[in-house]
Parts: sequence; structure tokens; C-alpha cells
Amino acid sequence: MFYLFTCSCSSQVDKSQLLPHLNAELEYRDPESQNVDNQILEEMNNFITQYASQVRSIIISRNGYIIFEKYYGNARKESVFAMRSVTKAVTGLLT
Repeated sequence: MFYLFTCSCSSQVDKSQLLPHLNAELEYRDPESQNVDNQILEEMNNFITQYASQVRSIIISRNGYIIFEKYYGNARKESVFAMRSVTKAVTGLLT
């Protein structure tokens, strides 16, 4: 099972209060340990790097563990993004 959590907010909002039950850090695991082929993730990363310059971050969680986390361009872990309706589109693809 894959989970997608996204959040868009202004810098004036205390982001730690948006989803207080998710404030705990998730543990990282090797994709292979969660039955995910690392080669597929590498291919995705290569595609994004070469062809999808508008992508700013990808975080993939499986079984409660982060198995892939990558930031592109000037994005960082602390960056805040305006998501609009992209969450619905991606979630619809996964269900």
C-alpha cells in the first residue's frame, strides 16, 4: 500500500499543527526490504531529472516506511509547495 500526503499552506501557518498525528518522523528503509524494485525508482528518478523539470519533490512511503525521498531544483525538505488539484489526480491514478 502506498500513501500520498500533500499539504499546501502559507509560510505564516504553523505547519506542525496541520497534521499533529503525523509529526513523528517516519523511518527510512531500503526499497528492496519493502518488496519494491529499486531499479524502477532509479528509472523514475532519471526520467524526472532529464524530462520533468517542474517536479520539485518525490516521497514514496510503503508499509509505513519512507523508501524514496528526493528533492529537485532548489527544493528542500523544508520547502512548502502550492499543490492545488494535483493530489486528487495522483491519488486517482493509484486507486
